[in-house]
Amino acid sequence: MATTTFRSDFLDRDLLNPGTTATDYMGRLVTSTNDRLGRPLRRVIRPVSAAVTLGQEIQVTDNKRYVVTVAGTTGASDPTPPAVGATVADGTATLLRTR
Repeated sequence: MATTTFRSDFLDRDLLNPGTTATDYMGRLVTSTNDRLGRPLRRVIRPVSAAVTLGQEIQVTDNKRYVVTVAGTTGASDPTPPAVGATVADGTATLLRTR
């Protein structure tokens, strides 16, 4: 039974039970990094004071979603959410809010 830090499949559909027995939206098991057909999983929960890479998709606890536009290290707390389509500084990283 796989657990994963990722939160969505390749089409951005939410995974079910990602922290325990991770399954896709239809209940099929996934691995810790790929779906059942080998496609990479996406979007992780925002790491605290950790490195993020350009293009990485992250999610904060209130389900707001971002893409990293400037790689760096996230801050100790979640950033103040900007409007969808706007960017926000998060530690030394810059995030673009997508949802």
